[in-house]
Amino acid sequence: SLYLFGKNDNLRGIMSSMDGASDFTDITVNNGILAFDYESPFGAINYKLKMKGDSINGEAKVALFTIDIKGKKTGGSDMVGGKPLPKFEKIEPLTPEQTRNILGGEACMWSEMVDKRTIESRIWPRAAAIAEKLWSPKELTKNDTDMYRRLIKLDDRLAKLGLRDQASSDEIISEMVEKPYIVPLRTLVSVLQEDKFFNRMTIYEPELYTSTPLNRIVDAARPESYVAYQFNHWVDLWLETKNKETEAIIVEYLKNWSKNYDELSPAFENTERLKEVEPHSRQLSELSKLGLIAIRDPKSLSNMKTKIDSLLKNATQSYGGTILSVESGLRKIISEAK
Repeated sequence: SLYLFGKNDNLRGIMSSMDGASDFTDITVNNGILAFDYESPFGAINYKLKMKGDSINGEAKVALFTIDIKGKKTGGSDMVGGKPLPKFEKIEPLTPEQTRNILGGEACMWSEMVDKRTIESRIWPRAAAIAEKLWSPKELTKNDTDMYRRLIKLDDRLAKLGLRDQASSDEIISEMVEKPYIVPLRTLVSVLQEDKFFNRMTIYEPELYTSTPLNRIVDAARPESYVAYQFNHWVDLWLETKNKETEAIIVEYLKNWSKNYDELSPAFENTERLKEVEPHSRQLSELSKLGLIAIRDPKSLSNMKTKIDSLLKNATQSYGGTILSVESGLRKIISEAK
């Protein structure tokens, strides 16, 4: 079900499906064509629908799928005799009595795109955060920063205990490139993370099978980059305090990343699986160079607006089923100088 509220620039909507509802904005209506993007848990869904009389027809695209949409208007304030619009009520927090009735919880692992080598990297250490949220007192699970501090330490502890959530990444990297390129590729992979489900599926041609080897960069990347989390955190701290020690930490990151594309260029030419993430390496290096300029000589960026805007736009794109997760931190450094 699709519900629209407001008019013109104030138009907004709610999409209801499978007993769930989510809102969206950024809607356009031109010549009877209704267009909007709806962010689902699986990736962005793009709707383009033609409204004529009481009918609405068109299509929705999500990654590699196109869904035909056919519907009719059933109600609204501008429809005589139609159904009234429903009330969408905010879900209220559980009462103390309801909370006491919770017996436990679960974390589901969808296994379409994991194998015995990569499955632990998709479960751990994230499952520990879910467990802590279920088992620990509420007042101890409100601080995201402290949660990440402990989660990163737990990740190393799990590796020492024998889990393979870190080891699988290095295995895939070592199989993909020769020894001189292992370190720079590891650096690149450390700042990438797996894109959403359907967005990742678009990289498989003709399509993904149970027999398809899971040996690409997206399989080496983690669902979340902890290197990116730490870098983005340092950037926020530096922008707030302008602390020189924090700045020095950021500069070391940027120096290392600025060399990445030069170090990996020969490998991109020889490895097709690696080539699909080549844009990430190029953008990481170029944005890191601009970040260094933004810190050392910000005024010199004033005549580079077109180049910067293009790089920042491209850095938000998905390549090889992965996203560049330090993009937000790099954007903040450069935007601060602009």
